Amino acid sequence: MAERVGWTRGSSAAAVLGLYCGFMVAVAVAVIYPEDPLRSAAKAWGITMIVSIITLTPFLSRGRKRGRPETLLILENVRDDLQVFNEGVNRWRALSHIRREGTGVSIKILDSSKPMAIVKQAITHANICSIQFRIKPREDAELRSAIISYLVKELGASRVSKKNNSITLMQPLIMDRATIITRSMMMIPPLMLMGIMAFDSFSPGNLVARISGGIAGMFLGIMIITNRGR
Repeated sequence: MAERVGWTRGSSAAAVLGLYCGFMVAVAVAVIYPEDPLRSAAKAWGITMIVSIITLTPFLSRGRKRGRPETLLILENVRDDLQVFNEGVNRWRALSHIRREGTGVSIKILDSSKPMAIVKQAITHANICSIQFRIKPREDAELRSAIISYLVKELGASRVSKKNNSITLMQPLIMDRATIITRSMMMIPPLMLMGIMAFDSFSPGNLVARISGGIAGMFLGIMIITNRGR
């Protein structure tokens, strides 16, 4: 069972989110109530922080604690799994062609007579770590295209990152409750503020236009957060 974040870290995260979100709310309130903008903004900022701490702490404290994956253990597991494709000295070998790369592994698709078989077996570890396939783009253009097509077909284009000499398969995006809350607090308030200011520029002083702009920004933020690029 995953270790929980706890109330202390949960409340700290809620306070930071409230501080950030409160600033955006304060700016929006200052725009809507220009008669006494400083006092209105200060009140809105303080209220937003208090409400964020009270409402978000119970949710964030129950989130799972994140940490760096055990890359050395992952590396050994991938090597053990791909040893069946070893072809001897000066050819493809798991020990020499698989290396640690950041929080994932890097696999050189060179000197092998079964490169696609290696790719197909390697992606069974794609939910645990990122996997980088290194390849010579000019010499193996056809193989590069075949690998990209296979990865996109099997796991989706959003997880495939392409560079000149490598193809990286990213880990899947985990949208748990804490992630959704954090993204919402970070993205929706700025978009709502921009919507309010944009609509206000078309109809200065119109409260309905400002509210409509805020709602438009909120829906835009929701669309961005829930879109996974599939």
